[in-house]
Amino acid sequence: MNRKTKWCHRLLALAMAAMMCCTYFPIGAFAETPPLQESTVVAEEQQTDETETDSGQTDASSPDPGVDTEEASEEFPAEDAESMIEPPAQKVAQEPAEKNEPYTFDGEILYADMPDTPTGSYIGSYGLPVATGETKIGLSAWDADLVQGSYLSVESLDSDNLTLAAPLLEDTDYAIVPILAQVEYPAEGSTLDLVLPDSVTLLDYYGEPAEDAESILHGEYSETSAAVLGVYVQADADFTAQLVYTAPDGSTLKKTLNVTIDRNAAAEYPFPDSEIAAFAERPTPAVTSGKITKVAKVNGTWLIWFNGEPAYCCTHGANGQPAGCPTYTYVNTSTVNADQCIPGDHYGNQIRIWGGLNQLSLGDADDLPAVFSADEGEETSLLDFCTSIYDDVQMYIIENFPESPAAEIYLASADELLNGVEAYASARGYYTYIYNPGREGWQTVALIGPEIGEEEPEPEPVVQEYYASWEAPAQTASGSFDFSYGVSTDKIQLKTQEKVDGATIEIEPITKSGSIDGGSWSISPAGKQTVTTSGHTADDNYQKNGGDAGASWSLHYAVTKTTGSKSGRVGPYTSQDAADSAADSARDAAISDLKAEAQRMVDNAIASAKTELAQIKFRYQETDVPYGFTMYWGTNGSSQTISVPANTNNDYVMKNDEWSLQVNLKKTDSETGSQIVADAQYEIYQWDVVTGKYQPTGGYNTYIVQRQGDGTYTVINSAAYAANDAMRHTLYYTQRNQGKFILVETNAPAGYFGDWTDIDHPGTAGTPLGKRAYYIEITEANDNAVLWLDNADYNADILTADKGGTKLVTSGGVETTVVIYKASDAPASEIQYKEPARVYNTDNSGKAANEDSYITTATDGVMKNDRTLGEISISKVDLDAVRYVGGKAAHGTAFASGQAHGDATLDGAVYDLYVAEDITHPDGVTGVVDYSKIVDADGNPIWHTTIRDNSGQWVSDYLPVLKKDHLVASAKIEDGWLTFANLYLGKYYVVERSTGAVIPLREGALAVSGTYPTVDSRTKAATGQVAALASSNGQYTDWVYKNQFSTISKSKALDGSWTYDAYSLSFANGYLCDEHNYYITPAYSDEGWYVEKTTFSDNRQAAGEQIDKTSYRANYHLHADNALAESQDQVAKGNVEISKIVSSSGQSNGLELENARFTFYLVSDLSKVSQFDQTRTGAYTLQSILDAYINKSYDNAHLKWDFSGETQAIAKTYEVNAAEIAAYNKTLTAAGENKNGKGDGWQPTGNANEYQLAEIFSSDTGNIRVQGLPYGTYLVVETTTPKDLYQTYGNKPYPIAAVENTKQIEKAIDVMREISPIPVLPKNEVEGCCYDAERQELVFCAAIPPQELLQRLPAEIVMAAAESAYAGISENELLRQTAAAISVEVCGRLGLPMPPDAVQTLEGMKEHIPDGEERRALEKVRETAVTFGDAVCKCLKLERGQPAPQQEER
Repeated sequence: MNRKTKWCHRLLALAMAAMMCCTYFPIGAFAETPPLQESTVVAEEQQTDETETDSGQTDASSPDPGVDTEEASEEFPAEDAESMIEPPAQKVAQEPAEKNEPYTFDGEILYADMPDTPTGSYIGSYGLPVATGETKIGLSAWDADLVQGSYLSVESLDSDNLTLAAPLLEDTDYAIVPILAQVEYPAEGSTLDLVLPDSVTLLDYYGEPAEDAESILHGEYSETSAAVLGVYVQADADFTAQLVYTAPDGSTLKKTLNVTIDRNAAAEYPFPDSEIAAFAERPTPAVTSGKITKVAKVNGTWLIWFNGEPAYCCTHGANGQPAGCPTYTYVNTSTVNADQCIPGDHYGNQIRIWGGLNQLSLGDADDLPAVFSADEGEETSLLDFCTSIYDDVQMYIIENFPESPAAEIYLASADELLNGVEAYASARGYYTYIYNPGREGWQTVALIGPEIGEEEPEPEPVVQEYYASWEAPAQTASGSFDFSYGVSTDKIQLKTQEKVDGATIEIEPITKSGSIDGGSWSISPAGKQTVTTSGHTADDNYQKNGGDAGASWSLHYAVTKTTGSKSGRVGPYTSQDAADSAADSARDAAISDLKAEAQRMVDNAIASAKTELAQIKFRYQETDVPYGFTMYWGTNGSSQTISVPANTNNDYVMKNDEWSLQVNLKKTDSETGSQIVADAQYEIYQWDVVTGKYQPTGGYNTYIVQRQGDGTYTVINSAAYAANDAMRHTLYYTQRNQGKFILVETNAPAGYFGDWTDIDHPGTAGTPLGKRAYYIEITEANDNAVLWLDNADYNADILTADKGGTKLVTSGGVETTVVIYKASDAPASEIQYKEPARVYNTDNSGKAANEDSYITTATDGVMKNDRTLGEISISKVDLDAVRYVGGKAAHGTAFASGQAHGDATLDGAVYDLYVAEDITHPDGVTGVVDYSKIVDADGNPIWHTTIRDNSGQWVSDYLPVLKKDHLVASAKIEDGWLTFANLYLGKYYVVERSTGAVIPLREGALAVSGTYPTVDSRTKAATGQVAALASSNGQYTDWVYKNQFSTISKSKALDGSWTYDAYSLSFANGYLCDEHNYYITPAYSDEGWYVEKTTFSDNRQAAGEQIDKTSYRANYHLHADNALAESQDQVAKGNVEISKIVSSSGQSNGLELENARFTFYLVSDLSKVSQFDQTRTGAYTLQSILDAYINKSYDNAHLKWDFSGETQAIAKTYEVNAAEIAAYNKTLTAAGENKNGKGDGWQPTGNANEYQLAEIFSSDTGNIRVQGLPYGTYLVVETTTPKDLYQTYGNKPYPIAAVENTKQIEKAIDVMREISPIPVLPKNEVEGCCYDAERQELVFCAAIPPQELLQRLPAEIVMAAAESAYAGISENELLRQTAAAISVEVCGRLGLPMPPDAVQTLEGMKEHIPDGEERRALEKVRETAVTFGDAVCKCLKLERGQPAPQQEER
């Protein structure tokens, strides 16, 4: 036998004995505790008989009997022969292995497949490191379809209380639940238990109830670094499984798995088919399919269990784990030697059986290491040989742990392969059942079967063979062909897919010539071709056409082929002659075949060339990118290598990345900065080169502005190509839109003013006409940017009509002009932004208090809107005149008829504005408006109002809260009207305030309480109780100041009975209050109005008088909002009674005189009014009036005081009720029994509702009575003298009483001393007259002149009286001044000059009196003075008529 044949026999013998596969694969399982074994290789016996291997081949363990022993010595030199019988361990000792180096643990080598890096190790009983680390356990689903990339599930190890939903088994009412338990780094001697509830059933791996559950559910660990176990549980209801790890010290770890039964799903039967295959020559397994159910990493090696039984891996580097494990199928029965398999030694058997190499016993003998084909005589060391056949992990074990059983077996196996040592003396051993996986990449699995018996068949003997060789000469043939190649460009945009013109592209074959299978080829033209794309059409298919260009090439190929000489060998034959004859025949046939072969070679070369050149590669390179784009480097990008098929002219897509950007807006309130809840409407217009106009959404323009979930606005692309969210939020440059867009707010949010170019002249609401616009141009500078537009981006205006220039078509089809502010029309030229600030005139009337303008400025990143303001105007008219009657306040003089109503004036009336319903801010976020919280950037309130507080002070920086019934503002009538401006839109009510009203303080603010004080029905005095104001439909029908009277007067009726009249006086001098609540609602109309002005109807124009002459701008929306035309006040009117008597002494009790004629003059209308003196209270002095009109040459025929030229001052009144005038006039006639005198009474003047008082004559009782005399100061003049009577006083108005001599003065002093609450004593050591509060004395200097004492006493008596009631009050400055005023008034009533120091004392008194309270203070002073005056007059028996001061009071 030659050396080659012998070598093959040696390999076959080794093939039978050594089944080799990997010992490492990526998964683990529950470990069984391996029995401790000796770490030595079992002694091997020399086999002397020929035996048949698993594949039926013959293995001879002795030299071939037909070959002499010299061949053996040639095959294996002596030194090699010695090495063959040398023990493996000894052989290793001769190698330069680092045997004596200290042990160093490298977890990255043996334990790289662990989820967590080991923290330590120890050497196990098999001489290899056992890794240690933090113990973790996991309990999860056993997913047969999930292939893990790691040995253990990290999620399961790091999680607890996982949930598993198990579907019902098909056609059953229960589920089979696959559960996977795992442990990492269990401690030596630890245990792991899977605890199941009694309600479930543990199954074995064939679907039957497990007989020995303990063996499956309980695991104990020794020299184990990780383990995984899969089990099946049958359950018909939800349950919880628990995994309990117990450490040697008794501490535990626990995990739970919550299992729910999914009754809406079904699963197939998971167990392998238990049917067996037909019995063959060798035994077959009971189960023909199954799965890997456990793995465990023991001493650095993963061991496996198949259907719960120990098994062995057979495929180096393949997968093998319970998770994702496919179903395995039985394929055949093999064998393993008895010395390789020791029952119970799972770990040792894995090492011994496989030896670390591919399993040759499966017939896999093709893939041999290169060392087996080495040249004769070439030597290879054992370690080098190991390096060629083992992986890094195996070599790591050999080099670092040479005395471990694994290393020894690896070395022995390699030595047997290298040197041909024939191992495993006995053929008897065990059958192995081989299972293949149902999925690629998984281990082949072997199970140990029964022991091999004596009946194993014998191999057939070897027969002698003869061979012969032959050789034939080479042959030659030639051929050629031509191809063409065409390239057409398809230049498109990356995202929009639109065609792109103007791109310059170079196209060039990458290889211009070459050889294929002995032939050569070349292409023409050999250089590049440069093309530029074009093809857009000026129609609606503009973007679909274009992007076209093309180029073409031709290619020629030629080949000549020569075959080699052909030779061969025939055999085996039984003789050499037969072999030689056969060789000659083979040679002759070969020569014939070579010619055909040469042609076939040419044909094949051409076919190969055509195949290879069927498509060639071209450089497809963009060199010049059109404006609006950048090169794209992705698939079909600007730089490509394209494969062009021969004889074609196809389109080749090349994409450009178009410039793009995103546009967003955030709408905020310009006051609060809050995001506005109400929706705004935006439109975006896209430039279209086809039409030359900006076009609205629709057709080619696929962009809209849409509000997002967070309240912001985004330009949305609704094109079909916008396939994802990012694209839907992006604007793209195209050659049709040139990257130019116009964005405009077409409708502001409800409650807000539009974004108008000219706020004084807005365009059409709800359209872009007249609006500010925001021009957006996509440029290289802003490519891929995200823009948040704000007011500062204002750079365009949309005009209200087509005025030439750039056109824009609205969504309503209106064509208009848009003006874009750019330095030029060139792309990317400088944009000139306009001033974004707005300045609003918020009070066009000029009447409202506080802020009358408002400025809005831009803020980065937000688009502000300005709320629409509310404004309320009220006009004031005289109830009787039914119009505004200005009087002196309006005209400077009231001489002309129709200009006044007595001395009353409508101006000065105070109105309060209240909230009728809670008013919330239009931003929808702020809630009820609180002026103190509407602030600017510095924290200062933006708006204020003015109110009149209860003290009478006007507060100009009030900050109201717009809650129901809260006071918002106060204002007073000027020129007949007033305005409340800068209001928030909502429902209000306006009320005229009386002089007696007090506004309650509620929640820290002035507000209507909803109640009113009740009063005695007769006396009108307050009862101290309150009642609810009447209301209807949420509105007060009672005047909100009800029963808060200004004054209550007690007087006698004409029949002599006492009456009590309560009045609510207006702050308009001389008028009663308008006791109505006016409900007014400034409401939002549309975005076209900055101010919603709500007012009463104005009926004054009909009378030729229009007080409100304001010219309102276009941003004011005016409308009426009340059924009542105007607020009407009735002037206060009084009655006057005069008695005319005859008395020679001038005293009372004379005879009544009939037919005395009297005329009433309004003092303020007298032509000489400028000559009259006035007191500090404004009252005219009678003496100054008489002095102005005295006739110094009067006699019995002429009046002493002549008023005949003052007809314009004769008393007039307005009365809307003509019947009332008629009723009074009747009392001056015989029909009315002349009850009130004689005369024509009130006569019409010719002006609407105006009457003038005619002369009145006294009745037979000497009396006259005037009714309806309007508020004012009147002079009653007797203009005729009765017959036979001399003018004692002429026509002088009735005089006042006067103290004229010292005697009267002294008597008057006595009266004062009687009135004083304390004695009035003379003292020499004092000056003047004074009250000493400390001593409770009122003293005067004995030398003081009597008149001066009388002048001063009233003031000091008042001080003494006040101090006796309120201790310490005499120190009050206002009291001192009030007392001085009383002295002045008493002096006036007694005809005395005022005290010498009165003016100095009264200096500054007005500042102590609240605005509007002056009249009331004066009345109190006069009432007190009357007490003194009447006492003196009574004592002195001085006669008084009706003095001028009393007439003024009326």
